[in-house]
Amino acid sequence: MQLKAITFAIALLLGTFFAMAQPYNNAIGAHIGSPGGVSFKHFTGDKFAIEGILGGYFGPTGGVSLVLLAENHSELFFPDLYVVYGLGAHAGSVNQSLFLGGDGILGLEYNFGSAPFNFMIDIKPRIGLQSGGFQFGMDGGLALRYILN
Repeated sequence: MQLKAITFAIALLLGTFFAMAQPYNNAIGAHIGSPGGVSFKHFTGDKFAIEGILGGYFGPTGGVSLVLLAENHSELFFPDLYVVYGLGAHAGSVNQSLFLGGDGILGLEYNFGSAPFNFMIDIKPRIGLQSGGFQFGMDGGLALRYILN
């Protein structure tokens, strides 16, 4: 089992070295998960993008959040499928308490060929300060975006 995991990790890393560029510059859509809200992605280079997620936490505590991420995109195994990874920061308020911290992101993004849509599934580990204490958590979700250009 370990050999399969090591082989997969090596294939994933090699795939990032021979990556091609994303076929769009800007996209906007919904991020469903934690936080749930609006996602906007802008490519500043062939493989590098800035993504912002303005969202909320729903339920008894409620709250709002802004997440900014610097992301690298690398084609994975076949056209239109990309592995996305990067770092960023978040700030917001939940349960009437401010929070601030750092984020990582790891996900898969798929572009629907000539259709102006893409889909992404991601996990976002986060660390930060909230209510005077240090916290670690795991966010993530699904994004469905409309490609503007």
